[in-house]
Amino acid sequence: MRAFLAAHWPVAADRVGTALWHRVVQALGWAVTGGGGPWRVATPPGVPVRALADGEGLVVGDLFRSHSSAVLPAGALQDLPDIAPTELSRLLVRGYWGRYVALLPGPRNSPAMFRDPSGALDCITWSIGPVRFAASHLPEDLPAEAMPQLALDWERLAELLADAGDVGGRLALTGLESVAPGVLHHEGRMATLWRPADCAANPIIDPDAAATGLRKAVDLCVAAYAGQGRPLLTEVSGGLDSAIVAGALHQTPGAQPRTWLNYFGSEPWGDERAYARAIAERLDVRLAEAPTSDEAFDPLDFGPAATAHRPSLCGLDPGYDRDVVARCKADGAEMMLTGQGGDVLFFQLPTLKVAVDALRTLGPRAYVSSHVLTVARWRKVSVWSVLAAMWRAGRGHDLEEPGAPAFIKPIDPSWRSEHPWHEGLEGLPPAKRLQARELIGCSIYFGDCRRARAVDVVHPLLSQPLIEHCLAVSAGTLTLGVRDRALARQVFADRLPDAVVSRWSKGDLTAPYGRRLAAGLAGLREHLMEGRLAAEGLVDRELLDQILVPERLVWDGGYAALRYAAFLEAWVRNWEDRISRLRLGASSSAAI
Repeated sequence: MRAFLAAHWPVAADRVGTALWHRVVQALGWAVTGGGGPWRVATPPGVPVRALADGEGLVVGDLFRSHSSAVLPAGALQDLPDIAPTELSRLLVRGYWGRYVALLPGPRNSPAMFRDPSGALDCITWSIGPVRFAASHLPEDLPAEAMPQLALDWERLAELLADAGDVGGRLALTGLESVAPGVLHHEGRMATLWRPADCAANPIIDPDAAATGLRKAVDLCVAAYAGQGRPLLTEVSGGLDSAIVAGALHQTPGAQPRTWLNYFGSEPWGDERAYARAIAERLDVRLAEAPTSDEAFDPLDFGPAATAHRPSLCGLDPGYDRDVVARCKADGAEMMLTGQGGDVLFFQLPTLKVAVDALRTLGPRAYVSSHVLTVARWRKVSVWSVLAAMWRAGRGHDLEEPGAPAFIKPIDPSWRSEHPWHEGLEGLPPAKRLQARELIGCSIYFGDCRRARAVDVVHPLLSQPLIEHCLAVSAGTLTLGVRDRALARQVFADRLPDAVVSRWSKGDLTAPYGRRLAAGLAGLREHLMEGRLAAEGLVDRELLDQILVPERLVWDGGYAALRYAAFLEAWVRNWEDRISRLRLGASSSAAI
């Protein structure tokens, strides 16, 4: 797991800061890195830490130079000058990429933190007296005297319950600040130095330029991690995104894939082995096949995902998590590659907004273009529905977005928090706005879970070079006016079997998830009906009582929303318990 904890204090508070830092390091048992001037950093084994040339700052995590997949050698970053944090962070954005947090000195040795635009490594911060902490997470064994004063933010929890894709934004724990991707935290202020709107401001419309850049970016990002020579496991779901990663991995010199893994469901619509086998045959590799978990749903079995400072949706399937961990251990894999994020970046988003975007580039010709029929087929609606949406949008009307399930309390828009990446999106075409907003939701893949603690889980498609390129390509070019992810299909067709490139369908595991939910229905009912979310009015008990019966679940589904609500309930209970224990410990210490 990529993790770190750092501390900064002024010279005048050296005695207090040193004593607290010593207790923290002793409790964690992590390696300590010096050479960062006023910053001290502790990390688990294997996490790179590089000092800036002047020795006054540190970069924690994986770092590569722009347009390069070669791992930077250990030691100082000689080409980064001693300049103000804002300018230095901008140099990092332009000249480097990776999974990192930069810990920088500001004027008068004030602490500054910059989180890389991919957001792959989290950064939270808090103060204890004169000591400023920065960390990837709140370790369970962090001493109580180094813990911030925490409380649950119920308004924020209502937002998260209504929109699971917003978990990468503001935290639901007061007492902590979150540094968003591409943002610099300095002297109590947040400065957004990278945002999607800037990448998409000058769209690439030429398909040839878009195709060339896409292939280079995918190969670069996969090679950067797979080329390190660490034994790895890669998922081959049978879908396009993981197939593209598998194809790039197969081209990477020095890569050591130990396992090519496919999980299959028990129903035909959840069994993608035919496609996965075709990919394995094309790459001439041996495919490992495993059935999806059939464990009954247990709302108390989310593990680290429900104890992290940020609810981690990547731990929602404990059975899958445990199986991946066991296979990595058995095969000696130290890294896991996924295709997560490809649906957003390559544009698999089934939306009428693609046709609306065509109005921006084609004008009235868009009404008779291929976009109309393509989007109608994609959304499984009539051509007239698409034309009507285009007509309404052409007259300035917004397209409605689907709302939260009925059992979830509607949120008050007057206190809804905004992610820094929302800045400037109003000037983009609707489909690009949607893509940028969906990109915020991709932060769910970087969260804490059992497999993230066992191996280094890497999502190469969610790397800065690829994010920037795909944001710069117009939605019409990404779809080529033909279908979802059309540009990606065309670019990587020479590496993949025709069955995968031309595939329209997508694997569906709704039925097995529904059975697992139904098998644990008694526990789920008690968990939600008698839970803290219901007590605070965030879910409707009466509606839940009607929904949480086998007959209603069979006909109406809604498993994903129920599972997410159960997960958030577990997260709330875990944190209420931890906060209570921390306060009790503080009271006991004060009494002594």
